[in-house]
Amino acid sequence: MEDHEIEIYKRTKDSLLTILDLNMSPDHYLTMCRQENYLVWKVLILDEHANTVLAPLVHISDLRQHNIPVFLPLHSKREALHSVTIIYLIQPTPENIHQIIQDCKNSLYDIFQINFLSPPSETDLNILAQGLIEAKSLNKLHKIYEQYLNYIILEPQLFTLNGPTFEVLNRSGVSDNQIELTMEDIAKSLFCVLKNCKVWPIIKSGKGFSEIIAHKLSELCWENAEEVSSINRPLLMIVDRNIDLSIMLHHSWSYQALLYDIFSNTMNKVIIPTTPPQVYEMNKAKDKFWSDFSMSGFDQVLQNIDKQFNDWKAEYDKLGDNLVQAFENVEELTEKKASLDLHMMMATEMVKRVKERHLDMYNEFEEGLMKGNNVEIDGLLNNGEASEEVLKDRLRLMAISYLAKEKDFTLKPEFFDYLRTLKPKTITESTMMSLAGLMGKVKDKVMGNEKMLPLTRLLHSAMENKEKEMDYFDSKFRNGQKYKREFSEAIVFVVGGGSYAEYHNLLQYAESYQKNVIYASTSMVAPNEFLQELLNLSTSG
Repeated sequence: MEDHEIEIYKRTKDSLLTILDLNMSPDHYLTMCRQENYLVWKVLILDEHANTVLAPLVHISDLRQHNIPVFLPLHSKREALHSVTIIYLIQPTPENIHQIIQDCKNSLYDIFQINFLSPPSETDLNILAQGLIEAKSLNKLHKIYEQYLNYIILEPQLFTLNGPTFEVLNRSGVSDNQIELTMEDIAKSLFCVLKNCKVWPIIKSGKGFSEIIAHKLSELCWENAEEVSSINRPLLMIVDRNIDLSIMLHHSWSYQALLYDIFSNTMNKVIIPTTPPQVYEMNKAKDKFWSDFSMSGFDQVLQNIDKQFNDWKAEYDKLGDNLVQAFENVEELTEKKASLDLHMMMATEMVKRVKERHLDMYNEFEEGLMKGNNVEIDGLLNNGEASEEVLKDRLRLMAISYLAKEKDFTLKPEFFDYLRTLKPKTITESTMMSLAGLMGKVKDKVMGNEKMLPLTRLLHSAMENKEKEMDYFDSKFRNGQKYKREFSEAIVFVVGGGSYAEYHNLLQYAESYQKNVIYASTSMVAPNEFLQELLNLSTSG
């Protein structure tokens, strides 16, 4: 496969590291440091959102390598610092701009640089300029930069906006103006991705929110797009969450999806409820076991933890035979042992929950329902007394059964009444029927036993350029000729919540068909969180 045009992870991290060098190339930065001593040492000041953007990609070691010994929250009490350069990394909000002006009035810093995560409005810039003049600090401002970084990279093939949830987007009583502003914010964040990563795709969208976002994003692209260097264009497919609600409630069996279903998590950090609770960052760049097996079935993970621990022990026992090799390998073996200990501990806690809640059975029954099979679920639903967690498990299974077969349940009638309103798809019925027929053609391909989920089926059709029902936009040419080639790369963006099970299914498809696929959503949501959103919506009037 040819080199990827879409390199979101690398380009985003490079952009963040460049900010740490005051938006200079490494050579230029070193030259400037020789001329101006105050540029050598820097302090990073972030708002909460900027910290979320930075955390998955840039770590303490990166900050130290770039002469940043300290990073501080914007909205906190801070002491004056002199003979250093301050780097502000913030959203262009009135509150943040006011805080910078207040810092200047308090004479906290001698020189500072402002990096906005997305382009500020002219009004914002005027307020900032007036405030700096009043604080007599205009001469302290080194430079202002418009960055295009208003999105969060979680993994090389996954990003989120950490934005509006399904509940926020669908609750009653929201004004048309508020919806319009929300759609505009999502479009601007997606434009940040395209602009920063120099990707100008063909855009296809469903109906509903996705259509509005696609229109707004296309307008932004037409006003700002750069030259397209490659004859091969990537695809950006934007769809609404209604395309597949079942996968959001599904008890998945893959390691990553199951881990994030059982334990609280946010932004690659998982909380294990030991005594006391422990927080772990799940980083595929640093943890080979997590990288290798996060998409594997949980039973395979258990087998491989045991196997790799035995392999580690055998390798460790050999160290005494060769002292030179021991010194060379001891750090690597220590890190590997720490990783295996972590996964052993997490797997042990997960096994307890799987057994207590019969999660393997929920997974099996739901898989059958989602494949269209007749599955008898009453035995599992009536299996003894139920804890609060088990009640949620049962309700998720009932919801998937209802979405698959419209079987009525007496429990929480308002919940199932609400599900009924969500049944119509955001893609036209003819499209979904054509995709169902497509499955007969692709089922013998090399995805193994994994069935393509609805979103994956739609992507497959769109990447072959056979899908005809979705809205079409060319981000580069307002009235250009329609792109007729097959796509080798795609960004799939879901409005209203993303699922790790869906993400894994897309990556399995990409591997099988030798495609490069990036998955993204307004927010990544755990199944119980999505269930609660639906329950809230069903009782909100």
